[in-house]
Amino acid sequence: MNCIPFELPGFRIRVVENDAQRLTITAEAESTGSRCPGCQEVSTHVHSHYERHPLDLPSSGKSVRLVLWVRRFRCRNSACLVEVFCERLPAVVARSAQRTVRLTETLNDVGFALGGKAGSRQSKRQGMVVSASTLLRYLRRCPFPGMPTPRVLGVDDFALRRGPSYGTLLVDGETHRPVGLLTDRTAEMLAGWLQTHPGIQVITRDRSTEYARGASQGAPTAIQVADRWYLLVNFREAFERLLDRLRPATGGMQCIRYIAYHHL
Repeated sequence: MNCIPFELPGFRIRVVENDAQRLTITAEAESTGSRCPGCQEVSTHVHSHYERHPLDLPSSGKSVRLVLWVRRFRCRNSACLVEVFCERLPAVVARSAQRTVRLTETLNDVGFALGGKAGSRQSKRQGMVVSASTLLRYLRRCPFPGMPTPRVLGVDDFALRRGPSYGTLLVDGETHRPVGLLTDRTAEMLAGWLQTHPGIQVITRDRSTEYARGASQGAPTAIQVADRWYLLVNFREAFERLLDRLRPATGGMQCIRYIAYHHL
């Protein structure tokens, strides 16, 4: 058996060993040389060989282990500080990685869809054995996707670990997707974020004076409005003050509180 049902770009398959649990595929590089990472010159002078054993995508429910014969080259540029270097395999496996690029991308998709523990269970059923902590580590390495500056920005605070420390959550008011997290809820922090994201036209916020000051400093042309929840809170409190003045004619504060909280 000298073929596999998927491509291994840049490598020539030498041996495929098939047992009950795993496919082991031995391959060697086809290129005649490699580019030096120091001076970028191509060298064909082979210094030595070594093996890499990354995991690859499963085949027919079996896990796949690659045995890649990789070469070390001597740099022939006398002015280069690099004497010996290993050939890079960016299309197959990243430097020092234990899994191929395509397997890592597949695990990232599983992790984003299912999370750590559920993703680990599903990956194992598909022949990709991986722990929940490894899945989460891969997700943390993924670059944060770029998001356009929202036209309407929602600003509110949230508690960190249920403690006295608070951060700020920034949400696109039209798509309802988070666009940023700030480590505190100060005016300076909000103003700095707004200054690096120009183009916001409307800012919805709570009644915090810090957020009001930060929005005025960071986006002075944006319209500041109270979000829907705080509009209802403002109306309820104004209605309570009205009923307080009319308390003698309404039968006491218990009735006033009941009307304010259950009918507004």
